[in-house]
Amino acid sequence: MAFQDVKAAVQEVNRAIMKLGLAGIAIASQNMKEHLGSETFWPIYEEIQRLNVPFCVHNRREGPAGDVRFDSFLYMHTIGRPVETVIQFVGLMYAGIPEKFPKLRIAFLECGVGWVPYWMERMDEEWEKRGKVEAPLCKNKPSEYIRHGNWFVATEPEEEMLPYVIERVGNDKILFASDYPHWDGMFPYAVSTIKERKDISDSDKEHVLRKNAQRFYGWA
Repeated sequence: MAFQDVKAAVQEVNRAIMKLGLAGIAIASQNMKEHLGSETFWPIYEEIQRLNVPFCVHNRREGPAGDVRFDSFLYMHTIGRPVETVIQFVGLMYAGIPEKFPKLRIAFLECGVGWVPYWMERMDEEWEKRGKVEAPLCKNKPSEYIRHGNWFVATEPEEEMLPYVIERVGNDKILFASDYPHWDGMFPYAVSTIKERKDISDSDKEHVLRKNAQRFYGWA
C-alpha cells in the first residue's frame, strides 16, 4: 500500500479487502517523510482495524531516506531492513497506536526476532524518563504492549535468539517466515528446520508454525 495519499490509501484498503479479497495490508516505508506513527496515517489504520485485517510492516533493504553510506550489497543487506523496521516500530509505539487502535494487528516482518528484547528494554527506559511529556498516548510501558497486545514479529527458522525471545515475549507473538522464494531463504527446509529444533518446545513450534498465524490473519 502506498501511504503518500491518505484518502486514496483508505479507498484502496477497502477495495483490496472487500472487492479483491486480499488477506491483509502491507507497507514498505522506506523514503517516507513521516514515520508510520504520524497522525497523518491514522485514517488508514482506522479502516484496517474496522475491516479486521492485519497490517504488515515489511521494509526493503534500503536504510533511512537520504542514507547513502552503504558501499556494498553486503553492508546494505545487513543494515538496511532492520534499521528501517526499528524506526517504524518505535514510531508506532510512541505515537500510541496500541492505545488508539487496540484491535489493530501489526506484524514486523523479515528482520528476525532477536532485536525485540533489546528495543523493549531501551524503549521502557526512555519512556520512563520522557514518556509522559513526549509520548502521552503511550500510557503503559512499551514492553507491556509488546507482551500483551496485538504486535507480532517473524522469526527466521534457524534463529539462535528464538528461545530467549519466547522467554521474554511469549510464544504467541512470533510468526513463521519461510522467506520463499528469496535467494537467501531456506526452502525446502524452512518448516523442517523449526520442527527439528531441540531448544524450543512442541507448544512453541505449534504456535510459531500455526496458531499465531491463524490469530494474526483472523483465521482462528
